[in-house]
Amino acid sequence: MNLLAHLLLAERSDTSFAGQILGDEIKGRLDDRFLPGVRHGIRLHRAIDGHSDAHDGHRRLRNRFRPPQRRYAGILVDIGLDYALARHWGDFHPDSLESFARRAQQRVMAEWPSNAPFNRMRLRGLGVIFQ
Repeated sequence: MNLLAHLLLAERSDTSFAGQILGDEIKGRLDDRFLPGVRHGIRLHRAIDGHSDAHDGHRRLRNRFRPPQRRYAGILVDIGLDYALARHWGDFHPDSLESFARRAQQRVMAEWPSNAPFNRMRLRGLGVIFQ
């Protein structure tokens, strides 16, 4: 659920923005149903999630939640970290957050595979998420 961080890392690694979003939706083994660039973006998304979930700081934040909220702790921590990234965006990127979000939306829409599990039109508001 750390969408902003995934899109920033997609830009920095020159990988698929669509793959980064699909990384939360596509489960299991990756086959040839997606183009290589999208598959690479999904793999990078999975690696980022694995790295952040294994990080001691992320684990400590998740452990601050008590049952039954702990079930959602990873999602809540990711959203909180994206919020912090958005609040301090200028420390991480030379462009404004609004400009980045518009470009990210354009890239996602352009790269979106026709066989994705949901239609790309569901992502039309992506550019306003971070404003």
